Amino acid sequence: MTFLKPNQTVLSVMAFGVFVIIFITDIVTPIGYSHWILYIIPLLIVYLTENNIMTYILLAITVPALILGYIESPLLQSYENIHIISLVNRALGFVVFLSFTIIINKLIQAQKHYRILVSELAYANKELESFSYSAAHDLKAPLGIMKSFGQILIDDYSENLDSQGVEYLRKIIENSAKMTNLIEDMLNLSKISLRNVDTQEVDISEIAEAIFAELKTSAPERNVEVHIDGGMKARADNNLIRIALKNLIGNAWKYTSKKELAVISITAKYTRSETIFCIKDNGCGFDMKFAKNLFLPFKRLHSESEFKGTGIGLSIVDRVIRRHNGRIWAESELNQGAEFYFTLPR
Repeated sequence: MTFLKPNQTVLSVMAFGVFVIIFITDIVTPIGYSHWILYIIPLLIVYLTENNIMTYILLAITVPALILGYIESPLLQSYENIHIISLVNRALGFVVFLSFTIIINKLIQAQKHYRILVSELAYANKELESFSYSAAHDLKAPLGIMKSFGQILIDDYSENLDSQGVEYLRKIIENSAKMTNLIEDMLNLSKISLRNVDTQEVDISEIAEAIFAELKTSAPERNVEVHIDGGMKARADNNLIRIALKNLIGNAWKYTSKKELAVISITAKYTRSETIFCIKDNGCGFDMKFAKNLFLPFKRLHSESEFKGTGIGLSIVDRVIRRHNGRIWAESELNQGAEFYFTLPR
């Protein structure tokens, strides 16, 4: 159930209505009571409107209200210096109310400034993401041309080159392909931040099975035992969650490649507010002291010579899960496999 926040007009009318009620009760309350403290209530209501002018209007009408309350309040019992005590009490009330007004105005200004900063930061991040996307997109074309011409030179002119020249060309093609993959991952990272999240019911089990089918086709010689819980569903963006699962399952597949028998499982645990998914493998694992760098771009825990990759895959996964208001973490021991957990709201 959602509740609508009252607008400024409603809150202002409410504040002045409460003020009138407090004023009436003040002038009928016997002198000597600290009834003035109730005048803070309308001020707190006005605070919700974030209207500085309204706070000063309340301050302006509270001063005569405090004076009239002192003059008009009935005297039910008399004791020595009651009028002086009551006058000091009212003066104290004015000081307290003035202090509250100043503090509340400072809070209102701070909130407005905070929102401006958040808005500017969001805009700057959006601009940065757009720039990254454009820059990465523009870099793809020349790299593709470089790779294509390198391949043409090897295919059509290799007889005119010595073995060292051919090797240099192969290095150019290989590194162009690496750079293209890196740029592709950077583009995916930017796309995830820029696109809207369209949530719907998604069959996680079905997506996982499709990804494993692709991986088995690409490496039919591998001996991989796969366990996938049936009927795993979640509310998520189908395309984004597919990207996340492809990276997580791809990592499990990659880091178990040196095992004679690789074992990969995907399970789910359900709570009232979220679903906790786990992708577990018996691969090389990692030292948990490096876990804090796991989801940072370009922070790799294994060298390029051990396992190929760009170092952006888990950053993409992290961003996808955060776009869904979920959490992601990992548990592992070196050479004992790894478990990657992520949550999606139910």
